[in-house]
Amino acid sequence: MALPYRIREASLDDNLGLIELVRRCPVQGTMQLILDRFPDYFAFTRMQGDRSYIYVAENGEGAIVGSVAFIESAAKTSGEERRVLRFSDLRTDPAYRGSRIAATFIEIYRKKLQEEGYDCGTAEILEGNLSPIKAQRLLGEAIRVVDEGFFEIFQMFPVWSYKASSDYTLRPAALTDLPAVVTLLQETYRTAGEAPPFSLEWLTNAFDQHLSFQIENLWLAEDAQGEIKACVATWDQKGLRRTLALRFSPFARLFVRLLGMLSLLWKLPPIPQEGGSLRFLYLRWPACKAGEEMALNALIKDVMRGVRQQGEHQFVVLGFHEQDNLKRCLNGIVRIKMRMHLYTHRVKADHSHSLTARNPAPFHYVDTALI
Repeated sequence: MALPYRIREASLDDNLGLIELVRRCPVQGTMQLILDRFPDYFAFTRMQGDRSYIYVAENGEGAIVGSVAFIESAAKTSGEERRVLRFSDLRTDPAYRGSRIAATFIEIYRKKLQEEGYDCGTAEILEGNLSPIKAQRLLGEAIRVVDEGFFEIFQMFPVWSYKASSDYTLRPAALTDLPAVVTLLQETYRTAGEAPPFSLEWLTNAFDQHLSFQIENLWLAEDAQGEIKACVATWDQKGLRRTLALRFSPFARLFVRLLGMLSLLWKLPPIPQEGGSLRFLYLRWPACKAGEEMALNALIKDVMRGVRQQGEHQFVVLGFHEQDNLKRCLNGIVRIKMRMHLYTHRVKADHSHSLTARNPAPFHYVDTALI
C-alpha cells in the first residue's frame, strides 16, 4: 500500500511550508506555545551546530506535513573529543498523527548513528511528554538508550530590582577579553558531558552567525585586581523566532493573575496574555571560577535589573543539568522551573569510547538558548 506521504531532504524552497507546519504544531506545557520561525525557518537551525540535516514529509498535494532536524556538532566529554548528532524539532501535522511519519524519521536517525561515525546521539524531551519517550524504542536493539537525567530550565520573571554584589565590576566584554573567557569556559565545563570545545575559533565564530548575538552581548564580572571571575551572555532572539502563547494551564492563569495584581503596586514588564507574543531573553555560557558563584549571581542579578528597567522582556531564561552545582548562582532570584529529559543514544557495537563509559560525566552541558 502506498504511503500518504514521501520523505525527502528539505531545501530553501521549503521555508514557508516549514514555517506553516510549526504554526500547526504547538508545544504543550504550562503554556501552549507556537515557536514561530518567520521569516527564515533555517536561520535558527544554522546556529544550533556545525551542520544540520532537515527532512520533511510531503503529502500527495505537495504540502509539508512533518519535519525533523538532525544537528551535528563537535563536543567534549570529560576532555574526550566527540562527534554528536542531536535529534531535534520533530513535528507532525495533527491530521497525520498515527501515520508513522515520526517512526520513519527515527529510522533515518538510527541509520545515521550506525553508518556515519557519530560517537553518540542526543535528544531532549519535555517532562510529561510520554509519546516521544516511548518512541525511542523504535531505535531497536542496536542502539543503547541512556537516561542522562534532567535539564532544569528556569524562567525568571523580572519582578524585583535586584541588588548585585558590589565586590565585582560588571562590564561588557571586548574582543581582547576572549582568550581569558575561553580559559574560564573550558575550566567551568572541563568535566561536563557533550560540552562545546569553547576554543577561541569556536567562540569567535559564534559571534559571526547572526547580528542578534555579538561580543557586546557577553558580560563579565571582575574582582578588584581586574581578574575575570565570571561571564554570561544575553540573547534576544526576536530576529530568529517569536513565541506565541495560545493557551495557559490553570497554574499559568493563576500566575498571570498574580502578576496582574502585583502590577498595581510595582512597575512590571508586560503581563503575558493568551493569544499574545511572549518576549524571552536567553542567557547562555554561564561560567565562573571555582568558588565564585556569587560573581555569576551578580551578573545575572544585574541583567535582571536591566530587563526590569527596560520593560520589554517577560522572562529571562537559563538552564542547567540537574547535577550541575553552578545552578546555585540563581540563589535569591524569583524563578519557576520546567524540566526536560536528556537521553543519549549509542551504537552498542561501538567500543571506541569505553573509557568514557567507565567514567561517565558528572553532569551534562546545556545551552537553553539553542533548544
